[in-house]
Amino acid sequence: MLGPDAYAASRRYGFGRAVAPIYAEYQTRLRHAAAMDFDDLLMNAVAVLRDHPDARDHYRRRVRHLLVDEFQDTNPPQYLLVKLLAAPGPDGLGGNVCVVGDPDQSIYQWRGADIRHIISFEADFTGARVIMLEQNYRSTPTILRAANAVIGRNTARHPKVLWSERDEGAPVSFHASYDEYDEAARVAQHVRDLTAAGYQRRDIAVFYRTNAQSRVFEETFSSDRIPYVVVGTVGFYERREVKDVLAYLRVIVNPADTVSLERTINVPPRGIGTTTLERLRAHAAQHLLMPHEVLAHAGDVDGVSPAARARLAAFHELLQRFRAETEERGPADLARFVVSEVGYVAMLEKDRDELAPERIENVEELLDAITAYERQAADSDEGPPSLRGFLESVSLISEIDTWDSEHDRVSLMTAHNSKGLEFPVVFVTGLEEGLFPHANSLDSTPGIEEERRLFYVALTRAKDRVFLSAADTRMRHGRTDAQEVSRFIDELPEDEVDWDGRAPSRASAGSRARATSDEKADGYEPGDRVRHPTFGAGQVLEVTETSCGPICSVQFESEDEPRTVATRFARLTKL
Repeated sequence: MLGPDAYAASRRYGFGRAVAPIYAEYQTRLRHAAAMDFDDLLMNAVAVLRDHPDARDHYRRRVRHLLVDEFQDTNPPQYLLVKLLAAPGPDGLGGNVCVVGDPDQSIYQWRGADIRHIISFEADFTGARVIMLEQNYRSTPTILRAANAVIGRNTARHPKVLWSERDEGAPVSFHASYDEYDEAARVAQHVRDLTAAGYQRRDIAVFYRTNAQSRVFEETFSSDRIPYVVVGTVGFYERREVKDVLAYLRVIVNPADTVSLERTINVPPRGIGTTTLERLRAHAAQHLLMPHEVLAHAGDVDGVSPAARARLAAFHELLQRFRAETEERGPADLARFVVSEVGYVAMLEKDRDELAPERIENVEELLDAITAYERQAADSDEGPPSLRGFLESVSLISEIDTWDSEHDRVSLMTAHNSKGLEFPVVFVTGLEEGLFPHANSLDSTPGIEEERRLFYVALTRAKDRVFLSAADTRMRHGRTDAQEVSRFIDELPEDEVDWDGRAPSRASAGSRARATSDEKADGYEPGDRVRHPTFGAGQVLEVTETSCGPICSVQFESEDEPRTVATRFARLTKL
């Protein structure tokens, strides 16, 4: 609700000071074009009704009844608009206002929604009559009792208890898997069992907290030939930032990959424009060369300035350096080196794009995928891991995506994108502290309460069955670390949940028991000297028991930070 002048007056330093004149120029150009953006539609409407009583009275006379749906998601300008349009009554505003909303489903604080609008509605619209809509026609009583128990811990809400006349239904299921791949494999097996029992694939949805989590499910479902659709966003390997990094890796492996070469040649921007690129193509065609061959002799390209020739030569040298590094580095190490050297993450950070944090997270997820591939290949009989091998596996994932009818697929989506939808069967995955609830919310009560509302929304999308899952370990930012189970799991009523043979525990996702210095686990104990085929020699710092066997925290001599190693899968040997 700040115009250019007010914004400039309140932002005298830093980013705000730089933006203020741009904002003013932007609004001037909108006026010249007789145009408004979406924010203007709210801001200008509020300004007219607020500053011009005749206009406000005119529209109040026209609006006989004012109905607002999803009221818990209103932002401040929308709330002001409702108050300005509401007719005055004998006891205050709102004699002609009816709003529908659920404070327990307010999950858009990050885009401006303010839950206080619905919480304080009766104070602002005095004399309002509140009608509680507690009967639920979607979910089973079992699912609703679980959802009620969790959301009842929030303080910013109107107390209510959802109930249903449906049959009791199956208990909510919780399982802690070894890692994110085991979690995805278990979900895939459940999908096969459910379809064998009569459910359609379109009846099933898999929810996760962040878009980057879709990657493991996409890979697993593709390899298992389970048709799926990623809802609300493009598939992981189709995202711009993922395709950019993959293009660099492809052109390192195959210099003749012209598509990847042209995608990377000016990303991040290095002053190689479309005109230079067109002349590069023309020179290649004229002399029967491939574009990568022309790069090696950029000085021979006609019509290109000396500065542009120098940039082309520098790019060629960069790619040559990367190719030389393939002799010294494994796939994961090389990929991280490439991303760092080209400054890709730094470019995303400079964009000031609201999606930049998510794009950076996707780049990290891709690097984690290469690390996971490398470890799996090292433990298999398929030969040593290679960058070419990883790229070939990625190509298969993309191609299988459309092999079956688009009308019968498992839906993959974030919990936010599930709002307003419903499915007979719902999987809510990645229920670990720092993931769901998200790490950005852990340091504030309002943040935790919004995450709890998001979990409540996810639970109540289900009609018949809910499967909850977490992972004992998860790879994030190149490290495989032990995970702590989400607090929301402990908030579920124990008698409504099938704990898959074990009780819940905040200690970890897998009910771990830490081994002390005088307790051994599968032959390993703190202080042991060990060797790993990839990381070399190291010392065991800590041993943790999980349902899938011991996990050791090991400080390897080749690494700056300790690594978490599962003894069941890693080939550790004592020294």
